Amino acid sequence: MTLVLHHAWDAVCPIKVRMGLAEKGLDWKSVSYSIAAFEHLGPDYLAINPNGTVPTLVDGERVVFESSVINEYLDDIGPGPPLKPADSGERAEMRMWVKFQDDVLHPATRPHTFSLILLHPESPMARLSDAEMEARLTKHPDPNRLAMFRQMGRTPAPAAVLEQAEAALGRALDRLERGLADGRPWLAGDAFSLADVAMTGVVDRLHYCGLSRLWEARPGTGAWVERLQARPAYAAAVPALSQRMPGPLTA
Repeated sequence: MTLVLHHAWDAVCPIKVRMGLAEKGLDWKSVSYSIAAFEHLGPDYLAINPNGTVPTLVDGERVVFESSVINEYLDDIGPGPPLKPADSGERAEMRMWVKFQDDVLHPATRPHTFSLILLHPESPMARLSDAEMEARLTKHPDPNRLAMFRQMGRTPAPAAVLEQAEAALGRALDRLERGLADGRPWLAGDAFSLADVAMTGVVDRLHYCGLSRLWEARPGTGAWVERLQARPAYAAAVPALSQRMPGPLTA
């Protein structure tokens, strides 16, 4: 039975799941949504994912959401090489990196995502009136994400806020640099794992926002990014230019 991925082409978490699908050699069908137009808050989508987030994987009668959970599921069912280390310590380290991406790195990209992409003059979100925006936001089932959109989704952040966000991203990448300091090729050891897969969407987002200098200034992280981007699955995971939201790379 064909896997169905409900996703947005140019969103951080779907990118890392598409990387997982490609690494495991799994075929899938695409059902895509526009985050900037709030298509993911429609009743049909909320019926399969009550969190109102993308992506969601549908495997027959089974529905799996939350990108990190999806990637573990794909590793369990897929035919490709395992993406979870056999060693229990390395497997724990892998999961700590995945959680770091979820809890720290991804949130740190949001000021740039809103200011440079979601609020780009050609974005559907930027064209909404305050009343139209509020009408869409009231459908969101997550009060924390609702508050985030209300706070960040109307006016681009001032330069000082973006500078603070860039500094936070730099500190997060310093942690990657320390994790790679012993010469290991991948985050959880000698083998490529879900820890590296988890970072795919963040690497793509930083590149798209013109922030690749953050890893270029950190030699261990920069070399790791080059290895990540050289994998065939990376090219399969990131969106084509025609699938991207308006932003720095499409200007």
